[in-house]
Amino acid sequence: RVGAIRRAARTGPEVEITILPITNASGSNRAHSLVREAVISRRANSGIATSKVNTYYCTLVTINWNSTTMGRRSTHTPEQLRQLILDAAQAIIETNGLAGLSAREIARRIGYSPGTIYNMFQNLDDVVLHVEARVLDALDVRITSAGDLGTPEEKVTRLAETYLAFTAENPKLWNLLFEHYMPGGADTPSWYQQKLELLMTRVEGAMAPLFATDDKLALQRSARVLWAGVHGITSLSTANKLSNVTTEAAGYLVNDLIYNYLAGLALHAQKAQKSAQKP
Repeated sequence: RVGAIRRAARTGPEVEITILPITNASGSNRAHSLVREAVISRRANSGIATSKVNTYYCTLVTINWNSTTMGRRSTHTPEQLRQLILDAAQAIIETNGLAGLSAREIARRIGYSPGTIYNMFQNLDDVVLHVEARVLDALDVRITSAGDLGTPEEKVTRLAETYLAFTAENPKLWNLLFEHYMPGGADTPSWYQQKLELLMTRVEGAMAPLFATDDKLALQRSARVLWAGVHGITSLSTANKLSNVTTEAAGYLVNDLIYNYLAGLALHAQKAQKSAQKP
């Protein structure tokens, strides 16, 4: 029936209805407005539903469904659905950036209704935070695999070079961490803050030999100052804005920053030591 077809069109995730022109006995074309019989058959393999409509005049109504929509609603566990949603969101951001992300587009890609996303996550910001968490986890794997040998300068340089390479490979995903803000100034969840702190912990570990064991606050501050500088160079590079500041390559600038900053820390430590030895 027409009503059944229209309801299917409203509820189906991706539906296209094509009504072919019909010709009556006299050969003139006319629009068909009444459907008396409708038999919808589904071809399971192709995922296309076809409705043949027989009336006094003959017409054909074809409904094309996304082949991934039907039959998937009961085949995924909640965790599988979460991963599908995150995979789709990440792919969208990689291609179109944060501006291209929407619940409707995620739903279209995974073959579920937008409501499914909100059953799995609190809101779209929650989806974005979990994509960001994936990015931070991937970066930590890269940093860990880079090794932990050498002098403090060698360690920090290796961390920075790994960081720079990772952001160059994933510019839109990495920029996501700094483009996305929680609505209404809400705080990010603690589990997310822990992932951010893990990166700084890696930097502090590399710089630790330059500081006294009881000078933890100075170590934390210096690690964050240095990494803020590294991130600034990296951000300009991924945004293709570094040429507005200098003709030097990002890698050279990062190495120069690390060398001079650590040299300054060493000089400061020497002066402090000499001052402490004076009677």
